[in-house]
Amino acid sequence: MSWSEPLKQRIVSELKGYDVYFASSDVPLEVKFPKQWLGFGFLNSEKKHIPAEWADFTESLPWVSAWLDKCVIGTVLAVSDKPYLMYVYVENGELYFYMGALQ
Repeated sequence: MSWSEPLKQRIVSELKGYDVYFASSDVPLEVKFPKQWLGFGFLNSEKKHIPAEWADFTESLPWVSAWLDKCVIGTVLAVSDKPYLMYVYVENGELYFYMGALQ
């Protein structure tokens, strides 16, 4: 499964000021981002496109794991001053993002 065009347009309009990429194959070579983020994209039934490192926090942060499993529909790479991994979720028809970044 992949991002629908209307959802892509909605995400891009919400993330004004960012270059938004929906798959790692779309990212220009000059854009550097952590290798752990390479699999970003639409969340498929196998729970891919969420960095595997989150599994390390399942026991200490069970609510985060539950949120990732139940709410996040996928991840996108948003680039402005630096790259950000945006966790995309919808609640009550509204689009929301959790912005992840390395320091």
